[in-house]
Amino acid sequence: MPSTDTLASSQLKQQTASAHRGLDTQPLLRELLSPQLTLARYVEALTVFYGFYSDYESLTLRRCAGLGLDLQVRRKLPLLERDFAALGTSLPSRQSVGLGVAIADQDQALGMLYVMEGSTLGGQVIARCLSQSLGLTESYGAAYFHSYGSAVVPRWQETQAALNAFQAHGGSVQQMVATAILAFTDLESRLKH
Repeated sequence: MPSTDTLASSQLKQQTASAHRGLDTQPLLRELLSPQLTLARYVEALTVFYGFYSDYESLTLRRCAGLGLDLQVRRKLPLLERDFAALGTSLPSRQSVGLGVAIADQDQALGMLYVMEGSTLGGQVIARCLSQSLGLTESYGAAYFHSYGSAVVPRWQETQAALNAFQAHGGSVQQMVATAILAFTDLESRLKH
């Protein structure tokens, strides 16, 4: 058994830490944690996430088929659509403003999935803040940030296990890392606009 430092999940965490920190410093993302968050700024943030998932979710999940993950439950676009509907807001147009991260194979798809699924952990913190600042709940306007509810940790562990198993069968951790860094950078770029 490889040491935990050599596992794909550990390498991804270590090698993407700087890109992840860059994302976490974005003002719009930080505002989601603020008691002064306005509904307009919240909708702006949802619009950013909607664009990101519109660009990458479908292809990422298709490329991850056969890895033993329940991919249907990992879809975030329906949650975002539910949030827009609950808030009485029209869905944004699906015009891409992203960097065009390539998802040509499973290595790249797993790098993107690492970012998408990792966001569910931080989403739990944001969900609590949204409840306090705007009164939003899983059933009213914050389904995306509640994602898996109490199943967040087990789903994250499943994702980590899939990353590590793919690596054990010859998957390229460096490709996963490169794509995850691009995904963090893409999302950071969207949050700046």
